[in-house]
Amino acid sequence: MKTTNDLMNILNEIDSDKPLDEYLEKIEKYKDLNYLDYYLTVIKDHSVSKNDVVKDSGLNRTYCYQMLNGTRRPGRDNAISLCIAGKLNIAETVRYLELLELATLYPKDMRDSIIIYSINRGLTITEINELLYSKKEKTLGE
Repeated sequence: MKTTNDLMNILNEIDSDKPLDEYLEKIEKYKDLNYLDYYLTVIKDHSVSKNDVVKDSGLNRTYCYQMLNGTRRPGRDNAISLCIAGKLNIAETVRYLELLELATLYPKDMRDSIIIYSINRGLTITEINELLYSKKEKTLGE
């Protein structure tokens, strides 16, 4: 997902109805989705399967599938782990946390800063946890 400034720049460059319709169609795709449908739509857009998420999340397999089918609601760390495994970028991760009504990633927080840095660089759960541990911060899943 793009930032608000990115979207404004795109809108400022639109000069006809067809590009406007294409832009509006993209917005409509994510409108009114609950947290689960949003997550599943985004991972599909990233060509990531549920099995890949389960494998790459570092979470208990059964518990992970329960979160992916909606029978369990993820907490903050598990939601972040799902986002990392699903290859969500920062904007998508923040939106997912908002839809779950969880605290967003806060750049003034040491641990969150490390997580933001890691997501921006496409690090895996293992790599992120190693970095968090090396900085004496709580790892994901602790």
